Amino acid sequence: MSIVVASPVEAIRQAIEARLGTEWAAATPIAWDNWSTDPPEIDAAEPHWLNAKLVFGQGELMTKNGRNTLSGFLQVSVFGPADEGMGGGSSKGIFQYADDVRDIFNRVTIQDTNSFTYSEELDNAAWTKTRCSVTTNAATAPDNLVTGDKLVEDGTAGTTHLFSRNTPALTNDTQQSFSLLAKAAERTEILIQFAQKDGTNANAWFDLAAGTAGTVAGGAVGLIEKHADSWYRCMATYDSASGGTTPTVQVFLGSGSETVSYNGDAASGVYIWGMDFEVDEAFPSPYIPTVASAVTVDRVRFGVPSAPRIVPRIQAMRFMSSPNIPWVQAIVACPFTFDEEVT
Repeated sequence: MSIVVASPVEAIRQAIEARLGTEWAAATPIAWDNWSTDPPEIDAAEPHWLNAKLVFGQGELMTKNGRNTLSGFLQVSVFGPADEGMGGGSSKGIFQYADDVRDIFNRVTIQDTNSFTYSEELDNAAWTKTRCSVTTNAATAPDNLVTGDKLVEDGTAGTTHLFSRNTPALTNDTQQSFSLLAKAAERTEILIQFAQKDGTNANAWFDLAAGTAGTVAGGAVGLIEKHADSWYRCMATYDSASGGTTPTVQVFLGSGSETVSYNGDAASGVYIWGMDFEVDEAFPSPYIPTVASAVTVDRVRFGVPSAPRIVPRIQAMRFMSSPNIPWVQAIVACPFTFDEEVT
């Protein structure tokens, strides 16, 4: 799957979706800016449906001193069955669901962490190189500094050429995210492979010439994001599984047609920069640079949300494409500030 560079708005949405999935229920349906979408059928696993909208105070992104900042409101509309009403007895009403949203975002700071140290130093001993070497500072990186390293295959025939690293401790059976920025040189393909805890592998291929994500296997999901000067952020997520195998990230050079075993020529390679591993995260956040230790950044900071406001049932139904759906709506406004370093 190919996508364009994530905008600050998309980064905010990703952070919000991750927060809801962690604190509430991953199965909770959420639609952005889409009033025409019908809610799914209500059942025990999905007792509510959310429509979310980002409302910006000035409507403009401010960039100053190397940072992007954006302030506004997350407006969440919670839809629930009209027969819930306000709840009562053992029934949890729409007001209570809306209050849950308020609690989830009340004075919360959403953080992201890159757990891989030396994210821009592929020559560092933290990265194990197998049948390949690293030429340091061989290209201008996405931050406009000459810090892009080149991974160069050796001359060994009929085998693989890669770098690898063990991951930090991972929760069993949980989604994990890894990303790096890569640029084609003599080689134009890379394979990101995860050695999972159960001894199996999850794979995601990337074509750096075409700018596309390729074949995936083992439950991995691959995304590719275009950056300036033919750099691409290659992102992959996978399930950690469970078992006694040490989980590892491996990045292979490809010789074409998604082939990892080939005759090396001791000269060809790919430019690599910005490795980022996010523990127990189902979607990569914007890249975070590291040196000798992991780095955590505050991504979105929320203030005190408004009290839930109940919308009359007839008015709520007008938002839906099927006017006969017996739903009621509650609205919560959550103020936030987004802040990120520009890279």
